[in-house]
Order: sequence, then C-alpha cells, then structure tokens
Amino acid sequence: FATNAQTTEDNKWHGNFVIGGSITTGSNSSENFNADIDNTRASDKDKINLHATANYGSSTVDDVSQRTAQLFRAGGRYDYNLTKTVFVFAGGDQESNKLQNIDSRTTLNGGTGYKLVHSATSSWDLFAGVGYSSTKFLTQTKIFPPKSLRTQGSTLMFGEESSHKLSEATTIKQSLIVYPGQS
Repeated sequence: FATNAQTTEDNKWHGNFVIGGSITTGSNSSENFNADIDNTRASDKDKINLHATANYGSSTVDDVSQRTAQLFRAGGRYDYNLTKTVFVFAGGDQESNKLQNIDSRTTLNGGTGYKLVHSATSSWDLFAGVGYSSTKFLTQTKIFPPKSLRTQGSTLMFGEESSHKLSEATTIKQSLIVYPGQS
C-alpha cells in the first residue's frame, strides 16, 4: 500500500485506503478484488496503527468456477517509546482465510523493539515478543498427526518492518513476522 516513508509524529491520523480489481473474459474468465487500509497516529511518545486487508478472487475454466482467494484480516498495534530507539508494543489481529481452511484466527502479542533506522526517507524496526494464538478451522486438517477443529496456545514472534521513500510519489513498505513453532 502507499504510505509515508517515515511516520509523521504530529499526533494526527495519517493513512491510506487502496482498492483494486480486475475482470477478464474470454474462453477462461477471472475476477479479482482487493482492498487495504492502513492508518497511523504517532507522536514522539507513542504510535497507534490500525490496518485491514480483504482479497477475493475467482476463476472459470471450461465452465467450472472456483474461488481462488477469500481472505479478510484486520488488526492494530500500539507502540510506546521508552527512548528514541527502544519501544514496547502490544497488538492483535483477526483473520479469516477460507481457502486455507481458516474459519477464524485471533492473535494477541506484546514485546519490545528497536528502531535500527529512523530518518526522513527510511525507517527499519526490529522487534520480538510473545503472544497467544487461537485458530478455528472449517474442517479437521489432514496434517499428521490430524489436528482438531481448533488450535490455541502461546507463541514467540520475531519481526521486522521497513519503509523507504523512493520519490515524492513512490514508497515501498514491507513487514515480515515469524511465529516459530506455530503451524
């Protein structure tokens, strides 16, 4: 999604709403729709981020229709700055991904982070923490050993996120979060 490379610390909400889609027809056809929202309010003391993503897709080949995407995810995170480079956070997400057999997944987490880069054109944060995850599946999974319709438990988390302003009109924002031991 499009965003400012560096979060503006003016205690005002800044954000983006992006919507896209495509429809193709011919001997085969497909439909895709996606929407993202990302809003942040930051000051020199703390930051609140609220986000949501929706993705839907379907295709028809030889008069056989099938869904290719059906994802919804929403969540938020609160960061409190202990120093200019060290912060603590708490957050959570709610997700549904029917094609991956996930009826609902709730994650709650908290931890600490370090601002490795914090400039007008780039930011890069590293963070780690602990949390809780609960996943309800639509049907029993066939993973060996077979899992029930619900899994839950504590998790570790390690992550990084960065934002890089390439020009006045182009910014790249990415995030990678790993939950070791969680399937």
